[in-house]
Amino acid sequence: MTPFLYLWGAFPVYLPLLREVAAQARRYGAAPQPPCGLYLYPSATVPLAGNPDVVLAGLVESNLDHREVAGLEDVLVFGHDSLDLYAWRSTTDEYQILDLLPRDVMETVPSFDALLSAALRRCLTS
Repeated sequence: MTPFLYLWGAFPVYLPLLREVAAQARRYGAAPQPPCGLYLYPSATVPLAGNPDVVLAGLVESNLDHREVAGLEDVLVFGHDSLDLYAWRSTTDEYQILDLLPRDVMETVPSFDALLSAALRRCLTS
């Protein structure tokens, strides 16, 4: 399984799309990766397939890093792209899109599915 599909393995509803993206990447000689730089944290820290010296930080490790930033102590970040963090804020029970810097709330969405949809939409239309 490619690293891209491995990272998304927890979301089986997206597997057909991910398989197509991986097939297109192979067809054109590109390394499989999330569309437009969207990175969702894997459930555990894992080595990058084909390059074991590179490690993909897992959900726990990534969030420990994020919590060192003031204002993110109550936030669980699921992933990021070049501009935004995709998160759930425990104190308000809200799914939020945060500006990567300075961490302002850019948008609040009603569910985890809506958060993933917004992340994909933002990447594919940028």
